[in-house]
Amino acid sequence: FYIGTGINYTLFDIKKVKNNYSDKFTQYFYHPTSLNYKIHLLSISLHFEKIHSFDNFFVFQSIGASYNFLINNKGVDYEETVTSSYPTQDPSVPGGWTWTNSTSTTKRTDKIDFLPNYLTPHYNLGFGYQIKHIAPFVNGELSLFKMEIKTPMVEVSAGIRMRF
Repeated sequence: FYIGTGINYTLFDIKKVKNNYSDKFTQYFYHPTSLNYKIHLLSISLHFEKIHSFDNFFVFQSIGASYNFLINNKGVDYEETVTSSYPTQDPSVPGGWTWTNSTSTTKRTDKIDFLPNYLTPHYNLGFGYQIKHIAPFVNGELSLFKMEIKTPMVEVSAGIRMRF
């Protein structure tokens, strides 16, 4: 049995679209409508691994968990323009009512709030072949992203392990 730890840094992009819309007497406009985020994610993992060796051929399996958290959530700036048109009471005009029009533009910052810190359990199964100090291997990993998504993620990878 082996105990392993790991640190992983991941950088990826997320694109979020803010659609212009109307609500009764008010219209909302966004500029830009497409917000692009650069996500910096840091993961710390701990796993337990067992290796079975048969001459030069080996099979390994591990179980563990990763704790993942955002290390950069600066947000993306955009402008929101709100245009309103509504009736207001005005006794100085015939009929006592008039239409009021207003427009305001506000600078806002939108941050990622849908990707909080989360725990990801995983199970890994692989096999390889030892050739002197190097061992090419193939493995598959099954993980539950955020533990909230009911469909697990499956990852297949290959690599080389080295022994000194």
